[in-house]
Amino acid sequence: MPAISELIQEVENCHRHAARASDPLLKAHWLKLAQAWMVMVEAAKSGAAAAPTDTNYQVSLVEKDGHSVAASAVVKSANDAEIIGKAKQLVDGKTVEVHQGQRLVASFPPSK
Repeated sequence: MPAISELIQEVENCHRHAARASDPLLKAHWLKLAQAWMVMVEAAKSGAAAAPTDTNYQVSLVEKDGHSVAASAVVKSANDAEIIGKAKQLVDGKTVEVHQGQRLVASFPPSK
C-alpha cells in the first residue's frame, strides 16, 4: 500500500486538475477521483495495515493494464454486502477490486 503522504499527494493532484478544468463534467470527474483517493487515505489512517481476516477486505484501484495497482487499502467491513456498497462509491476511471484473503469478492470496471 502506498504511504499516506503519497495518497494525499494524489488527492491534491486531483484537486489541482479540478481547479483548472473548464468543462463541468471534467471538473466533476476530478473531484470524484479525489474523493476516491480520500477514502483510501482514511482507510490507511484508520490503521488498516493489518493482514486480512474474515472482517478485513483488501480494496484496490487497478490501472487500465489490469495488473498494476494504483492504490490499495485494507478496509474493515461487517460483510460482503457492506464492502461492495463502499467499493461501488470508488468506481471512476479505474477498476475497483475487493478481495478477502485470496477470494475475489467483487470487481467493478471503470465508469465511462
